[in-house]
Amino acid sequence: MKMIKKKIIRKVILAVILMSTSVSIVAENKNFCAEYIKIWGIVKYYTPYESNIIPKLDSVFLGGIKAILCFNERTTFNKSVKELMKYSNRSLKSKPIYETNPEKTKYTDSLNGWIKTDKNLTNLNRKKLIQISRVVRDTISIFIKNNNDNFCAEFTNEKRYITLYPPVEVRLLALARYWNAINFFFPYKSQISVNWDSTLNDFSNELISCDSELNFHMTILKLCTLIRDGHGSVSSYPIEKYYGYYQLPFMVNYVNDQIIITKIHKSAMNSGIKFGDAILKINNKSFQEFYLKDSILIWGSNSKRKKNISANNFIKSRNEQINEVQIKRNDSIININFKSISTLSVIKSELFEYVSKPNFSVGDNYIYIDLNQIDSMDFEKLIRLHNKPYIIIDIRAYPNWVLNQIDELFSSHKTPFASYYRADLSCPGRFNSPTTVYLNPVESDNKVHYKKMILMVNYSTISRGEFLTMAFQALPNVLTFGDNTAGADGNIAQILLPGNISTNFSGLGIVYPDGQKTQQYGVKIDSFYKNTGLGIARGYDEELNFIIKSIINEKGKD
Repeated sequence: MKMIKKKIIRKVILAVILMSTSVSIVAENKNFCAEYIKIWGIVKYYTPYESNIIPKLDSVFLGGIKAILCFNERTTFNKSVKELMKYSNRSLKSKPIYETNPEKTKYTDSLNGWIKTDKNLTNLNRKKLIQISRVVRDTISIFIKNNNDNFCAEFTNEKRYITLYPPVEVRLLALARYWNAINFFFPYKSQISVNWDSTLNDFSNELISCDSELNFHMTILKLCTLIRDGHGSVSSYPIEKYYGYYQLPFMVNYVNDQIIITKIHKSAMNSGIKFGDAILKINNKSFQEFYLKDSILIWGSNSKRKKNISANNFIKSRNEQINEVQIKRNDSIININFKSISTLSVIKSELFEYVSKPNFSVGDNYIYIDLNQIDSMDFEKLIRLHNKPYIIIDIRAYPNWVLNQIDELFSSHKTPFASYYRADLSCPGRFNSPTTVYLNPVESDNKVHYKKMILMVNYSTISRGEFLTMAFQALPNVLTFGDNTAGADGNIAQILLPGNISTNFSGLGIVYPDGQKTQQYGVKIDSFYKNTGLGIARGYDEELNFIIKSIINEKGKD
């Protein structure tokens, strides 16, 4: 009788908790939350649900995670897992049909091998989970679909949670969505520098302990930066507010370990600031001090890219304030006060750049084209009109798409230039064998002949810019000149997270035909070159000038 009363009391307490809008607890055992999140991901993405029926997996998750947080023990954990698996696929309700492809079975067993040895699961739950991971998926999960436009997994039927500081169970749902998306659909998961499984333990505790709206959003931001992906931007109102809607009246670049002014707003042209000035401190804080804290909040595939993003965060502020800026100009140290201006007012038409960059220029023996400013039609016209022995292609800013023009103008035989691998949505976590991408020449007697083509790249060359660089590199007599590129190739997949957070990741894997990696490494560079603050101060494009004078030279000799 006493046992029955205890069970009734326990159920009443649990029911009251589950009816509440939030739970205030501190997790003592990290494994139950982390494992529940992993199991939820398997059920979500491995289950081929009934068509046109969207299971309420969010609701099941929220109830299950509340129970686990409040009764932090094995029995409650397994009850929550059992409840979750009621939503598994229709074939499991009768006779399961197992996967017959040995490669897929081997892969899913490898990815989810922890299930077999997990001590927290009951035998029945363990058996059911293994069935789910091995069952034939005649349809893919209703929560993903193939996006044939960009070859990435597209996340569908996700409920939006717009409350900026949601209760703890919804915060953990944000972790569950993001962690599982990366676990199953991020092609560069093997290049994540941390153990991805361990992040579940660490971040579930952090999200449980979050005591403010800002803390929650910054925790999610820190999680997203761990994948080291230049496409992995995170957007939310509290993050934007954190950095501020005001900035100093200029723009900067991270150049040779210095913060260099490269653009000046019209309101500050007579303020004493000059192009090429190096910022040492703002309000008595150095960039080195700022970056120590900011580095864990910056997405990016390599340090140069991250520091350039952080440098532009360094000049922001949260209000319209007066800032004391310490500047180094040649050997002099100068202090100038600037009033912050709204970031909305810093538009391109009101910014003056250190160099007037042409969209194209023509010399005696070369043509220079900036693909950011020239579209595909004009690109072809210019190349044909100015038939020069040297062609300089600037891909330092995001370029227009000219792959078809490469085939039309230059390609004379079918040549591989890249390989891509995409997610196998019928087997979450597995990626299809690489598909080679070729230059496909268009038959023509009017091919453009050149002596040498020179590609200009740097850390601003990202994504499409890197892919086009790889295509140009497959042509004969091509020199890739400049600095390491961003190392973020592959199309973008987007995830919506609770808290009205939007984040992305590279959803398509890109490598060279020989398997050489581009993610985090960038494209192959033949000759390295870096601009300097001195060149910026003098107002000229050092990299372009060096190419014209030293590589091409006036006589057109190599």
